[in-house]
Amino acid sequence: MRIDGLAEALILLRGLNPAEQRVLIEEMKKKDPRIAEFLAAKLISIEDLKKLTPKMLQRFLQGLDYRKLGLALRGTSEELISFIQSSVSSGIKREIDDVLNGPPQPRSKVTEAQQEMIDKLSKGIDKGHYALSDDGETYV
Repeated sequence: MRIDGLAEALILLRGLNPAEQRVLIEEMKKKDPRIAEFLAAKLISIEDLKKLTPKMLQRFLQGLDYRKLGLALRGTSEELISFIQSSVSSGIKREIDDVLNGPPQPRSKVTEAQQEMIDKLSKGIDKGHYALSDDGETYV
């Protein structure tokens, strides 16, 4: 039986929250910068949602708890928030905004919500439902 160490490392890294991923990647850079950079490039973050086409984003949003999405968007870029808000109905936008602009929430709850979105995105990528691109390439 052959084990792909890099693929296994990537699976383990994806199981961590983004802050833990960054710490581990920084530690890996001290021992093997090339492998650390390779793994870092393969990790997915919530900011990667803005790399989806509008059609892919609609698929991602299907069946999603929009209040949880609002929670996950806390602390993300204005660019991502605008991208998502421009892709949903005004009712859904209000639901997201209620949580996004609501009272402060524990960081652990925000991180958990972000991880849920990352997991959904990662599973969709693995199934071929989504393709991320920041090179300006159009997917059809």
